[in-house]
Order: sequence, then C-alpha cells, then structure tokens
Amino acid sequence: MPTIRVALLVSILALAGTVVILGHTEEKAAPSTGIFIEGAGGQTGDKLPSTRFEELKESGIGKSMLTMGLSKPQMHAALNGPKAETRVAGDATFRFQFGPKSSSAQQNMSMQDMMAAMNGGDGSMPPMATTPNDLSLVKLAVNGDRREAQFGSPGANHSKDAVGFSVENLGSEAYRIKPKHPLEPGEYAFYVRMGNAPMGQAWDFGVDQK
Repeated sequence: MPTIRVALLVSILALAGTVVILGHTEEKAAPSTGIFIEGAGGQTGDKLPSTRFEELKESGIGKSMLTMGLSKPQMHAALNGPKAETRVAGDATFRFQFGPKSSSAQQNMSMQDMMAAMNGGDGSMPPMATTPNDLSLVKLAVNGDRREAQFGSPGANHSKDAVGFSVENLGSEAYRIKPKHPLEPGEYAFYVRMGNAPMGQAWDFGVDQK
C-alpha cells in the first residue's frame, strides 16, 4: 500500500512538472516593436529600418519679421541618400507595434538605451511613441543625394507634406495603418513628431513606378 501511494505521488509530481514546463514553453514573448509591412492576409511582414532626419532648419525668418508674422517661417530637414532601400507597393498597409505602456523594461531603460532608441538603429519604437497619433507620414522630395521633407510652420499640427492614413486598432498595442489613397511613386517616411516637427526616429521607404 505505501508503495502504491509513493508511486502515485511521484506520478502527480511528474505530471505537475510537465504542466509547468509546457506552460513555460507556451508563453509568448513580447512582440518586437516597430513598423512592419503587412503581407498577404494581414500577416506581419518585413520590419522597416529606422533612420533620422538631419539638419532641421527654419527658413524665411527674415521675411516673417518684415511682414509682421503674415509670412510664417518654414521648417525643413532631410534624409541622406536619394532613395530608400525598402520599396513597397502603392497600396501597401503597415502595422505599428508599440510596447506595453507600463512595461518595466521601458521604465528601467538606461539613458544610453533611451538615446539609442530615439536616434534610430534597430527600427524599434522609441519610448515616447505610444499611439499612431505620435507619428506622421510625409512625402519626400528628392534633391540630389538627399530626400527633403517640408514640415511647414513651427507649431502646426501636421507636416506641410503630410500623407493621411487610417488607423485600425488590432489590440495588444498593434495598429493597422493604411494610407487614405494609394501612394504615388516617390519617397516617403514615417516619423515620430511633436506637433509637426520630427523628434528622433524616422522609417523611410519608397514606391516605384509600375
């Protein structure tokens, strides 16, 4: 009788261990943050690399002073290179994946990691971006070996060359982003914004002629 009880106890403990192991195995890792190109059937596709705008400047300050503010200064900046490496279809949709807002990993992020996230690098969403409202999509004008963005006057809500997009909440901090109209051939970039000004990262891509 004692032997049976011991065997039964061992079996129960073994089963419990198996459940724990299986439970651990089935835990899903937190999704990688960033901007992804959606594939067929809404599947998550390639992740857009991140970069950043350089030489943010204001032009027309003198004219604004002469016209007593009737003419507004204009902000502009550029991305290096005449063409993004990533090319997408004009009717492409994207997925924004943000990190959990209460993530202890973000709260404990070092200053070095914080600056790396703000300055681009691995394409991840920076801590200050938590919803699609924190980003804009802008069309870029190719000028020699640069792609230039016109952001409009300081303090505006959106970039001068902003491209509108619709947002679908998919849950788990994920959103489907679809431009309101098929994108014309050219160069584009999503960017983290404050008002209409770029704040840190940008994710560039292009659309080719059919």
